[in-house]
Amino acid sequence: MTNPLEQTDPNEYVDIRTLTLSALGLLISSIGYAAGRSGNYSHVAVEIFFVGLVLSFSPLCYSVLRGRKVAKLPTLKWLGAILFLSVFFLNPILPEGFDELLHQTTLWQISYFHTLNVSNSLLPISPNYPGLESATLFIRSFTGLPFNASIFLVLLFARLLLIDGIFRFVNCVTSNETMSAVAVLAYIGSPQFYSFNAGYSYETLAIALAAQSVSLAVCAARRGLAKKAYFLPLLLTMATIVTHHIVGFVTVGALLFLYLYLLIAKRSQSPRGLGVLVFLSAVFLALWTSISFHQLYTYLQPIFSSALRSLGSLFGHNASQRELFHGASGIATPLPEEIIMLLAAGLWCLLIAYSIYSRPWRQDGVISKKYFIPIVAIAVLFPFTLVARLAPLTAEVAGRSTTFVFFAIAVLVGAASLKLVKNKLLACIGMTLLFVGSMMLGSGPDWSYVTGPYIVGGDNRSIGQPSMDAATWASENLPITSHIAADRDNGALMAAVGHLRPVTAISGSLNVAPLYYSKSITSSDISLILKAKIRFLVIDTRLERGAPAFGNYFEPTSSVKEATLTKKELSKFQGVPGFELIYHNRYISIYDLSSISGLPTLNENSGTTLTIGDYGGGISWGTFILFAAALIMALLAGKLKDKLAYLMSLFVLGGMLLVPAFGLPKIIFQVALAITTFGLYVVTVRGGIEVEISKKLRLAVRFLVPALIIAVSAVISIVSALTMFSTSSWHFGLFG
Repeated sequence: MTNPLEQTDPNEYVDIRTLTLSALGLLISSIGYAAGRSGNYSHVAVEIFFVGLVLSFSPLCYSVLRGRKVAKLPTLKWLGAILFLSVFFLNPILPEGFDELLHQTTLWQISYFHTLNVSNSLLPISPNYPGLESATLFIRSFTGLPFNASIFLVLLFARLLLIDGIFRFVNCVTSNETMSAVAVLAYIGSPQFYSFNAGYSYETLAIALAAQSVSLAVCAARRGLAKKAYFLPLLLTMATIVTHHIVGFVTVGALLFLYLYLLIAKRSQSPRGLGVLVFLSAVFLALWTSISFHQLYTYLQPIFSSALRSLGSLFGHNASQRELFHGASGIATPLPEEIIMLLAAGLWCLLIAYSIYSRPWRQDGVISKKYFIPIVAIAVLFPFTLVARLAPLTAEVAGRSTTFVFFAIAVLVGAASLKLVKNKLLACIGMTLLFVGSMMLGSGPDWSYVTGPYIVGGDNRSIGQPSMDAATWASENLPITSHIAADRDNGALMAAVGHLRPVTAISGSLNVAPLYYSKSITSSDISLILKAKIRFLVIDTRLERGAPAFGNYFEPTSSVKEATLTKKELSKFQGVPGFELIYHNRYISIYDLSSISGLPTLNENSGTTLTIGDYGGGISWGTFILFAAALIMALLAGKLKDKLAYLMSLFVLGGMLLVPAFGLPKIIFQVALAITTFGLYVVTVRGGIEVEISKKLRLAVRFLVPALIIAVSAVISIVSALTMFSTSSWHFGLFG
């Protein structure tokens, strides 16, 4: 993979002025996050964020579109990295999105128990696809970095891989770097790119691995390369399969379709290599799916069946439609944002139509019309994803599907870009509108873009100091994996940070909502406690403030119809025999139900005192600094060019194989890191250095100003985020 500092053409460069402006945009967004956390300026935090977001995107976008002397791929990687940092700096201490907390639960379980055979009651399918967690643990164990730093590296590498994969794929089918660059910009403008595909979720990593696999396979097939050229795509496909179910199926399906298409058309010089890749990938997919089939069916069947029913009702008499531009709690989207989203959606539809009308396959170097047929067929699905958003239960499926649809849109728009992009400034303004509008369309309500006051059922906006203090106390005082009843957001935090096991229906147990909705303690409540073996109960009195922003206090099931919780319902446990209050802060109480559930009474200090920094590694700063120095030398010398795809495959597949070894003494991993450091040094100096490192160092110095601005942005975000952890010990584990 190309180093962002690498210049294949000495006359090409990354424009430092535009990079500095984009870095300033990141700084402004960080100031917006800090303003939201302060509480005093939360009303202007969203406006500050949008100013920073536009400034982060526009300069580098214009730089890519402007001229031939700009190194397009490195510039696009800088753009992707800055946009990723914009998301990561929202919660730099702990990724707090609901899905992110679910995967952190699987992460600590695999690390603590040293096995892939773990159980996640909030996302039961997660342990069956542990690629994301394995890659994180691999980096954590061999470098000794804190977990949050390891998470950061996995997500950053995934972002760079994704951009490289899209650029490589389009460049292979069009033989034009300008078209490839526009295609990447188009994909950056997809609804899921900015937020969802930057979070700590298994789809984030799987999409990047899949993009690399398919792009490498297509390039190898079109250029008629030998069978060995398909080895890396095979590793990437295997890593994709063990990371995410749907992405794995789509990847193998795409490779199979490509092979059959080439075989029928007889246009490939070496279909055998691709055929071997498809065969081995399909066998591995079948084996892995057979292992996980029960969990996979249990997880996916309700999602797709309810989505189909909802989509059918959309056109029926009993249609239950979402009110346009209104959240689940009834909060309306501001009018300017509505206009931007509508303009972006309409402009995308026009771009797709014009790109098809322009017939880009007629251009020199571009693949023929036959190969564009499936690309066009997928791209025209975009308007249908917009319609599907009107049905409540299909909205999420439609949103997730744009991740795949936009691969085709990116190729189509990129191939037609020579006719589309006439005026570079107007094109940049249009791309900025598409990016911001799509981001709004796919990232939820505007209050979720920044931090701020507590919002009921508001995902990361429901995670604050009271919740974090309660979860930290639980991790230090309650027995690990104890069954606990909690609302949706506190349950996710108690699982990820408190190391407990929330009771859920999706895991085969029961929905705890009836326990909260009853007006007084009844025999049904006692029966629920006994059946689910609930040992602890979490009550957050802030739930009475209103309807949940994302529609549910608890897990959504057809058997439980949720209504707004009341103060009486939440306070009914006080003073009731069997409900022993063991923890209380201003808003959150934890009750011990051991005497009711027949479990051992909670003893003093019976918790595991398990914090994120106490297991899975430990950094040796001397070895790590030497490793970092050797790594930088190897990068500057061009010795690791195009190696990131290999490394990510190693992190995923190697991490899974080495899970039992992660419990070995830390000294073993420190020795392994030292050997790796020596190996990097040998690789760098062996046979002479390809390029003069001093020249690369002078080039790197040019990036000092934007790097400094990015560092300041990080400091602002981290320092302001630490205020949420002021009374807890959690953050010491993240940095220790």
